[in-house]
Amino acid sequence: MLATAPLPQVTDHLTATVCWFGEEPLTAGQRFRVKHTTRSTVGFVDHVHSRLEVNRLRLEDTDTLEANDIGVITISTADPLVVDPYGRQPHHGELRPRGRTHERDSRGRDGGRAQVREVAVA
Repeated sequence: MLATAPLPQVTDHLTATVCWFGEEPLTAGQRFRVKHTTRSTVGFVDHVHSRLEVNRLRLEDTDTLEANDIGVITISTADPLVVDPYGRQPHHGELRPRGRTHERDSRGRDGGRAQVREVAVA
């Protein structure tokens, strides 16, 4: 059997909703490891768009995500990834940011979880 449309996209640039668990804030320009399905690569934060204000349940503009913040970021990856928006295919739509350059922080936690919101095709 062959898959029918819509097929996953291969890209190195995407926008994701992320829950940041890192000890240090997440800001544009940071480098971190990304785990996607069975692959690991290096990711770069291009832009932090917004964070979820949990009391009002709405997104507010920001340029930083603190520990336990949920927000929307745009990232580039060193290697192309095969991705789908999370709502269409959760297995291909989940990323696992792993801190800046380490697999785990000093408390043994990873950097967070991300769900791909949109895929930008270059």
